[in-house]
Parts: sequence; C-alpha cells; structure tokens
Amino acid sequence: MNNLDLEQLILQHVNRPNYRPVKPKVIAKKLGIPEDLKSQFKRTIKKLAKKNLLEYGANHIVKPLQSSGKSKS
Repeated sequence: MNNLDLEQLILQHVNRPNYRPVKPKVIAKKLGIPEDLKSQFKRTIKKLAKKNLLEYGANHIVKPLQSSGKSKS
C-alpha cells in the first residue's frame, strides 16, 4: 500500500459523518492495517495533520479538521 492510498483511506474514514475521534491504533484496527504497516500508518496520520487535512490532538486523538468559522484577517 503506497502513501497516497493510505492517506485516502485515513481521510475517508476520519471524515465519515458517524466518525468518533479515537487514537491511531483504533483506526488501524478498524481499517485492517497489517502490523508491518502500523509505523507507516502513524507517520501518515502525522503528515496529514501537518498538511492541515486532519487534527492530531491531545492524547494522540485523531479528529476531522473542523472549520473554526473565524477568518484570519
């Protein structure tokens, strides 16, 4: 599985309407990520957070990106 496939898989999962914020380990289990890809999976989550495509917050919880409704002026 390449990084783009992994990014798409993570974003689709996190942006579902019924998604509840959880740790990467839980997401990996739900998506059936093999043990040998788990470190790549966690790096991909951190990379997506740096790109502002999702939130990787307190206690390592992964959340969809929320718009704050505030404009940066």
